[in-house]
Formats: sequence, C-alpha cells, structure tokens
Amino acid sequence: MDLDVIKEQLGNFKDFVESMSGLLKTLPASLQNLAGLFEGDIKPFGDTADYEASKKVFDENYAAAVAKKAK
Repeated sequence: MDLDVIKEQLGNFKDFVESMSGLLKTLPASLQNLAGLFEGDIKPFGDTADYEASKKVFDENYAAAVAKKAK
C-alpha cells in the first residue's frame, strides 16, 4: 500500500477523532439545556423576551378558549 494513501487516511481519521471529541465534550451541556427547555427553562438559549411575550398571549388565548368551551 502506498504510504501517501495511509498518511491521508490517518489524517482523515485524526479529523474524525477531533470532531467526535468536540461533540462529546459539548454533548452533556447540550442535553442538559435541552432537558431544561422541556422543563420551561429557556435562559441558556439567550434573550427570552419574545418567548415570554408569546407564551403570555398563548396562555391568555388558551384560557379564553377553555372558558368559552366550559360554558
């Protein structure tokens, strides 16, 4: 086998290992942020003003729809 081919493949493998290493380093924090999102904590994702405004409107509309349906 040609040494250049082996060298190229090892370089590709090195890139792969470095990429996987970076992924594995950030994966726990990403999963924790995602779990927090499902629990209602979106602060790790940045400015929440738009989300809070949308949530308020949705909650008001939902409450009105439930009240209307209950009549």
